[in-house]
Amino acid sequence: MDGYADYFNAEQVAQILGVTRKDVFAWREQGIATPALSKLIEQFDRAGLARMAVYALLRDLMGDRTSRPREIVNEQATVVEAALRDLRAEDVLVLRLQGKRASSVTTLPIVSMFRDSIRAVPR
Repeated sequence: MDGYADYFNAEQVAQILGVTRKDVFAWREQGIATPALSKLIEQFDRAGLARMAVYALLRDLMGDRTSRPREIVNEQATVVEAALRDLRAEDVLVLRLQGKRASSVTTLPIVSMFRDSIRAVPR
């Protein structure tokens, strides 16, 4: 594909996202991302990594006492999961959020934010 790893164990996900393994396992339990491979060691694909990256960034923006970050990741799963498909691209992830009375657009440059960390993971 683009020369970068396609699958990541919990330790690698934690290193890429700058979180703990405990966070990764908690997010798996919450249904934020499901391992794509589960023989011997559970591994997340890029779509799962993208879901966790977006969830972590939205939690940073909105706080951890709201379920809204998880809801956004689930509502916009198609665009979120495609965000790390091609790590050569410079496209930002654009989330269009709609509330009861207001709407907003949030851009997350997750490719440029995490490309170097993903590069460090062996293929």
